[in-house]
Amino acid sequence: MFSDYNMILNSGLLFLLLFIAGFIGVKVKVPNVIIYILLGIVVGGLFTDLKLLHVMGEIGIILLFFY
Repeated sequence: MFSDYNMILNSGLLFLLLFIAGFIGVKVKVPNVIIYILLGIVVGGLFTDLKLLHVMGEIGIILLFFY
């Protein structure tokens, strides 16, 4: 049960980082795709939960396809 809350907290943190990085990318005029890829590389080294990385990787692919 605790791991579910931890996964939700980490997912929220990841989306917050995504929003902040996207906002900074708009100000610097860098395409969002590049920001998403760089953030994925950075976050991949920070989180060690393989289930969370798998889910966030799938969400990242969806964001890259449809944005």
